[in-house]
Amino acid sequence: MDRFTEWFNRTAPGRDAVLPAITRAGIAHLYFLTIHPFEDGNGRVGRAVAEKALAQSLGRPTLLALADAIKRRRKNYYRALQEAGLTNETTPWLTWFADTVVQAQRSTQARAEFLIEKTKLLDRLRDLVNPRQGKALLRMLAEGPEGFKGGMSADKYIRLTETSRATVLSAASTRS
Repeated sequence: MDRFTEWFNRTAPGRDAVLPAITRAGIAHLYFLTIHPFEDGNGRVGRAVAEKALAQSLGRPTLLALADAIKRRRKNYYRALQEAGLTNETTPWLTWFADTVVQAQRSTQARAEFLIEKTKLLDRLRDLVNPRQGKALLRMLAEGPEGFKGGMSADKYIRLTETSRATVLSAASTRS
């Protein structure tokens, strides 16, 4: 672990052996997981180390959903880590990691844009929806850019808002 820490510090921006940001972050993540210093939580700490390396290269904290992007590509993540561990070849791992960082950036941007649009929508609808409708709307929007799985049905609305089927069906019939 001491050698890892020394390497991590030596390759930081402004130091002796500076590496490109994504290269340093990817190698740091791979090395940390290879060392595997803890009984549990190495993956989480390894992702935090990678995000720290990226933040250091920017000179400020990042707004990046790296852990989420890795989670969505979990099977390929483990495969890429295993291959790097077996072959000692980091290029395929770094290619996979860089692609995942790009996906994380896209996902983060989509989430930020979604939150802006969500805020605008809720501001426009503030005085136009009743409390039950507001509750259903907030629940659907809570799913984020990926959307509410399966859409909203009368049965989901009834369960979510704890209202009666008659209320839902009468409201639906007045709109037809």
